[in-house]
Amino acid sequence: MTLSNTLYALLLLFLIPANFGCESKGSAIEVTTSSKIKGVSFVAPPKPIDQTAFIPISGINANYISVIPYSFCPADSPVLVFNSKFQWWGERTEGAVATIEMARAQGLNVMLKPQVWLRHGTYTGELDFETTREWAKWEDCYAKYILHFAQLADSLNVEIFCIGTELKTSVEKRPEYWNNLIQKVRDVYHGKLTYAANWDDYDDVPFWSEIDYVGIDAYFPLSANKHPDLRELKSKWNDWIGEIKSNVTAFGKPVLFTEAGYRSAEYACKEPWVVERAAKTSTETQKQAYQALFETVWQEDWMAGMFLWKWFANDDRITQDNNDFSPQNKPAEEVISDYYAR
Repeated sequence: MTLSNTLYALLLLFLIPANFGCESKGSAIEVTTSSKIKGVSFVAPPKPIDQTAFIPISGINANYISVIPYSFCPADSPVLVFNSKFQWWGERTEGAVATIEMARAQGLNVMLKPQVWLRHGTYTGELDFETTREWAKWEDCYAKYILHFAQLADSLNVEIFCIGTELKTSVEKRPEYWNNLIQKVRDVYHGKLTYAANWDDYDDVPFWSEIDYVGIDAYFPLSANKHPDLRELKSKWNDWIGEIKSNVTAFGKPVLFTEAGYRSAEYACKEPWVVERAAKTSTETQKQAYQALFETVWQEDWMAGMFLWKWFANDDRITQDNNDFSPQNKPAEEVISDYYAR
């Protein structure tokens, strides 16, 4: 007897406990412009949403969203908890399934991107353990987390699955674990695989040849100026393009920007990953940054596409005074819509 994809996904909700805490708690690839992944990183909503949340995404001519069911652990701890009742609705399995189904109904494709959040804002790339026993504990937890969502992704025919995000130390110290994990994911998921490396360590990832996209969270520094002009930003992007090509095109895999984006703030291009809430708003800086992105690296034939960081379900709360990453209701949105339509 064969269950429908949706029924199977919902069945997972009842067969697997609600709290998944691990304690008792080649050659160059050419990508045509028409086939590029034109995505946004969809912020998991705290509460259930309806279909109308996805209409504005189609409105900017996007064809993909990334769905991010987070897991949580304290810094330097092997404990990993996911699908907890204390998490936001969109971060749990229930919310991820509903989000994927509604995106599908709107004609959008999906990348499922399970992601670890370390408490107290610690960078995930610094997650490290002193003993082999601690590493083994965390890796067992992480494998359960990833395989749960890989099975879910397969049941819902999700197009792309991301096996990890910015886990620099783990990838560097434990490469065999990652090779084994990739094989386990391949056994249960039959779509395309990627890994989201940070912009400053993508060239040190040893397993690009084993997956389908070279994934980069593309927060490359572009300018230390308060309001950089388009020429300066494009010039710096051209430098980074040369470096990316020399580092990854030998694998014969297309490059996917698993995250890319800029805040609508002064100095947004200096260290694009930095969140400084007191920064003075500058929607023009954000607009110029996106313009440079699309006029340079987006045009490369090895660029598979990108997921712009980030997009909220309730976009009416994003205004011109907002200095966060979202381009919603700001001049940058028009730039994105224009290039995504081409």
